[in-house]
Amino acid sequence: MGKEVDRRKYLQIAGAAVGGAVIGAAAGWYGAPAKVLEKIITETVEKTVTIPATLSPTGPTYLVKEYSIAVSKEGFNPFRLEVYNPNPPEPFIVKLTITSKDTAHIFAIDEFDVKETIEAGQTVTIQFVVEKGVRGKFRFYCPIHGEEGELIIAFGGG
Repeated sequence: MGKEVDRRKYLQIAGAAVGGAVIGAAAGWYGAPAKVLEKIITETVEKTVTIPATLSPTGPTYLVKEYSIAVSKEGFNPFRLEVYNPNPPEPFIVKLTITSKDTAHIFAIDEFDVKETIEAGQTVTIQFVVEKGVRGKFRFYCPIHGEEGELIIAFGGG
């Protein structure tokens, strides 16, 4: 019977040690400082980068297609964006940096649930996910002044 008590104690201690190690590791990960996942780009050229979509070190990554747009009462510049998804079976992120050149505007794309106010002279960055296999022509617009543009999502390298 003495051996059975010793074994029971041993299992209790070992279980407590394993549980403590798991809790300690989780607390260390939870308390770690947040990582910066994006960097604002103000250039007017297209860039393709891959960034983590979540904070998880093993989380999925998505292709990011970046564009810059200027808006004024005369319209959007450019008024047409052609975005090519080189890997159609995978979703990707469209990141738009939009600058208002004159007065307040709203930038909206109904199909992607995008609606953002841009104050006069300000720049905002908008990101949205294009789900796998999505392609077509999508209208973007300002409901305040009536400017319109077109977002074309196509497959291929563009």
